Order: sequence, then C-alpha cells, then structure tokens
Amino acid sequence: MGIKTPFLRNFLLIAIISVILGWISLNFFTKYQIERFFANEIQNRITETLRQRATEAIPEDAFKGNNYLKYRTEFTNFEKNITYPIPSVVSVYNKSGLAIYSNNDSIVGKQFTNPSLDNALEGKKIVSLSASNLNFFKSGFGNEEIDAYIPIYYGNSKATEGIIHLTFPLSHVVQNMNPFLSEIWIVSAIGISFLFSILFLFFRKASKAFVDNNRVLEERTNALKISKDQDEAILESVDEGLIMVNKNFQVITFNPKAEKMTGYDDLSIVFRHYRNILDLRDEDGKKLKEDYLKNALEQGIVIRKNSRDEVYLKNKDGKTIPISLIAAPIYNQKEGLIVGAVMTFIDASKEKELDKVKDEFVYVIAHEMGNPIFTVNGYLTMLLEGTFGKLTQKTKDSIKSALSANEQLSSLVADLLEMIRSESGQLKFDLEPCDINATVRDVVGSLRLKAKEKKIEIHFEEKKLPKVTSNPAKLKEVLTNLIDNAIKYSDPGKDITVSLDRVEDKVVANIKDNGFGMAEEEVTHLFEKFYRVPNEKASKISGTGLGLFIVKQLINKMGGEIWVGSEKGKGSTFSFSLKISG
Repeated sequence: MGIKTPFLRNFLLIAIISVILGWISLNFFTKYQIERFFANEIQNRITETLRQRATEAIPEDAFKGNNYLKYRTEFTNFEKNITYPIPSVVSVYNKSGLAIYSNNDSIVGKQFTNPSLDNALEGKKIVSLSASNLNFFKSGFGNEEIDAYIPIYYGNSKATEGIIHLTFPLSHVVQNMNPFLSEIWIVSAIGISFLFSILFLFFRKASKAFVDNNRVLEERTNALKISKDQDEAILESVDEGLIMVNKNFQVITFNPKAEKMTGYDDLSIVFRHYRNILDLRDEDGKKLKEDYLKNALEQGIVIRKNSRDEVYLKNKDGKTIPISLIAAPIYNQKEGLIVGAVMTFIDASKEKELDKVKDEFVYVIAHEMGNPIFTVNGYLTMLLEGTFGKLTQKTKDSIKSALSANEQLSSLVADLLEMIRSESGQLKFDLEPCDINATVRDVVGSLRLKAKEKKIEIHFEEKKLPKVTSNPAKLKEVLTNLIDNAIKYSDPGKDITVSLDRVEDKVVANIKDNGFGMAEEEVTHLFEKFYRVPNEKASKISGTGLGLFIVKQLINKMGGEIWVGSEKGKGSTFSFSLKISG
C-alpha cells in the first residue's frame, strides 16, 4: 500500500529527517555533557578528595630531603587505595620539582619543570584545567585525556609540600555508557517520530494544554526552588549541629554548626558512613556502646540525652565536648516507612558547669541540714519519753506530729543527697551475687506492721531462683521503696502481691497493688525528679517525688530495667529485672 498524497510524503520525510537529526544531536550532546560532568566533578570534588586522602596516607615528613626513600610503602598504598578515578600514571613531586615517587619508575629521582607544575607548586590552584592540563580534544572527541596537578599541603597551612600528578583517559570513566546511549538513541528516535506525529495531527488542540501545563510546571518549579532555598537557610541558621543519614547510614545533610563542632566540612563527609565523623564517647573517653542513630533508624524510636547523661563528642582535632542530643527516625509521609534518621546536638559545656554549681549548692544545703534535723529529732524523742517531765496527751500528740514532720524532712534530705550522688556520678557501689528471695522476705517482714495498720495483706510466695547480680543494700532500698509506695497508695483492705519469676537470663520482680492506678500520660513521667501524680488522693500522701527517680537510677546502676503497668482505678504493677549472676 503506497503513499497516496504529497501531504503524507512530506510529513514522513520531515519525520525521518527529524529523527536522524535528533539521533545525531543526542549522540554528541549526551556524550559531551556526561564527559563534561565528570571533568567538572574531577575539578571541583574528586581532586580535593584525593588531596585529603594523600595528606592522610602520606606523612608530611616524606616530602623532606631524601625521606621519600623510606616512605615508599606509604606512597604505594596511597596509589592502590585510589578507587576513583583509576589513573594510568601516578607521580609525586616534592616542592623543588623532584619526582620522589611514580608507578613509572623511569622518572623517579629526576627533576621536572613545566607551567602546570610551577603553578601547582605556587599553590595558585588546586588543579590546573587549562588546555595544557585538561585536553578535551587531544586525540579526538570521546578520547580525551585528563592531566591534573594537585598541590599537597597539611593542616591549616596553605604552603605546598608536594604535588600529585595524575594522568588518565577520560574514556576509562565513560567507557561503559555506549550500550546505554544506544538504547537512548533507539528509544528517542521512536519517541521523536511519535511525538512529531502527535504534535502535527493535534497541534491546535494540544498547544493550549501544553502552554498551560508549562506554566503550571514553571510555577511548581519556582515553588520547589523557594522551598529548597528556605530549607537551606533554616539549616544554616539553626544553632544546633544537625546530621541526617539515609538507610545505609551515609551522611546526606550536615549543617554549618555540625561542621564547626566536629571539625569536618560538608565536602569531605557527604555519603561517608556517619561513624567516621560522629565519634561519641562516655565520661571515661571510651566509645559509646549504644548507637543512637542506628537505634532511631532500625527501631523507630526517639532518643534524648542531656548534659547529665555524660555523652561526649570527640572532634577531628581530638578534643572532647559534652553534648546534649536528640536522635529520631525520618518517615516517608506517603508509605509511613523509615527512610533515614536525624540527630541534633548542642555543646552542653555551659549547662554542665551550671549543673555542677547547682549540685554543689544543693549538696551543701542538704548536708548542713543533717545535724539540726538529727538534734531536733533527739530532743523531741526525749520530750515524748518524759525526760523533761510528764506531758499531757494533747502535748504528746503535738510532739508526735512534729516528729513525723521532722522524719519527712530527714527523708527529703536523704533523697536529695542520693539524687545528687546519682546525677554527679558519685553513686558507686559493688555488685555481687544476691539472694533476691531472702531480700524480698526481709523487706516484706519489715513492712507487714505498716500494712496491717491499713488492713492490707502482703502476699509473697518464694520460688527456687538463682542469685542475681546486685548490691544487697541497694536492692533492699529499691524493694522497700516500691512496696512502701504500694501500701501508701492503696486503699484500706486492698491486698498487695509480690512475685518473682525467671525470664531467660533475668529474674523479674513484680509488685502489684490494687490502688487508684494512673493514666498513661501520668505513667510516662513517673520516674522523673519531683514528679507527683496530679490527683486528689495522691496529693494527700506525703512524699518527696524523688523515690522512684532514685529507684530507677539504682536499677540502672545494677544493670537492670524498671517499668510500670497501670490503669486508672484498677491499680498498678511495678516491675524490674536483674541479670542472673554468673
């Protein structure tokens, strides 16, 4: 079936010419743009990266005198560790132009000079990209050869100690893209022909829609650019270090404050593993066992650490800085999947100093109150016992009230001192195998009388359990606090159950009461300092608000965990676990 009209013949002719011209243009343009991209990357990033790697691998001393002879291994390792681009020739010159290393042994020990080498030795440019250095058309299009001179300097000094000379074909970088380009050309030819046909047949109808869509696209592009500029401005203005990683733990965002605190710049760390930059230590200078960004990424949890948690950042210069931090997962809004994690951190040096001053002040006040409290307690006891004469019942009742208030004050002072020791790292005690059955039995026995006053029975059934790693005195303090709280916060006649169970390599203790219970939002604050449950019944019960905070600190020090389950109006169950000894 032939072509019957001049119109169709002309249309097909124009379409064929368009495909051929488009194919040829795409060939040259795509290849040129890709090569130009790689050349610019070599100039702007890769050469700087190679310079940094050279200063890390080759000691500064190697460029002095004849020292290069004893550093041949370092030079060789540097050459082998260059992963991209792979050079054809690697040569190293000292600042006098002497070739001190090369994988072309024939030039080692010879003196060289040329304009590019002289420019690099003067430190005028990181890499010379003039016609003599980057010859795009040295041997025909697509067969260019890159000839780069990279000055080497150490630390903050810009004095050139030596030169790395790299020569390699650009075709090595782009040699694998020909099959890909062929596919592009074939698909493009078909696409151009089809598009031409559609435009020719439906031009009048489609032109208006095209213009409208183009306008919408331009508006959206401008909006995205504005949003991007705003995001970058926010990151730069934030007074906190910020590091963002992808699912492979590679750094994708690193703001100026983070650069200042770590000593690393954005150019040198992007797409490197964050552990190479973020070196977190404990108070003894040891690497932290807990990996906050990893936990945020893999477990989807938010982690907060303040100045009292003793987290330190070791920067590039080896200086350690106390920090406060928050690590959190990043979610894909559409699918709800974790796609990365972000950590913000600040220098907590001033906060730490303030904490120290505050702790010292509270410690002095609490310590100085000890003697007066003890004295008042002694005299009130003597009065009550009739040492200074017979008292009326009304007077005895008043003295008993005063004694009770004095005991509360004494308990507050003791809790304050314990809190300060815990937060300042002075809370230290030895751990040893402990019989938790015996400890629970002793504490329950000591509190039965107090429970009976409220007509409460404490139920405890011993089980055959192994010993746990603990401190006997501190374990007793924990159990006393939890069981005493169960008594105080239970209504008269409501029994308490204490149980012990083995769970894998731990023993779990449960203290269950039938008190008024707590709402979920109240439970989340339960182990905070000075927190009291905000309800009418709790407000009538005396307490410092420090007991559970101290209990948590003691359990943590003994290598255990503590948690609570509670429901409003149905009581609470406080549980803690300790590792089995041995």
